[in-house]
Amino acid sequence: MTEDEEWERRAQERMQHLFPYTIERLRRLQEYNAVVRRLRTEGYSEMEILNAACNLVMLYRLGIQKEPRPMSELESRRVLEKVSNYLQNYIEEPTSPFPPPNYFADETMRIQLKGIISQKRARRR
Repeated sequence: MTEDEEWERRAQERMQHLFPYTIERLRRLQEYNAVVRRLRTEGYSEMEILNAACNLVMLYRLGIQKEPRPMSELESRRVLEKVSNYLQNYIEEPTSPFPPPNYFADETMRIQLKGIISQKRARRR
């Protein structure tokens, strides 16, 4: 199994555990599926795209701006703390908040994907 295949396998397990209802909702969402088709033609894997979408859902639930912007060190630490707490403690339910369909716009997804690809590359080093 290659490193990329191993990452995909682990990411799928992690996403299914953390976002079971989000994944169901995304797969039924026409707008999301259209974005997936476009991003797949750019070379992104389905799991990278799903990871990006789940990241956006998490940011939405935490009330964190989805667009990157400069942050102070203190603000950055607070965001990381919120994300860490979410990942460790949040239990998704069928009624968990879910963003509107336009939240998954191509460019917003590309921003998230850029971070995911950077993390994947950093792990290889």
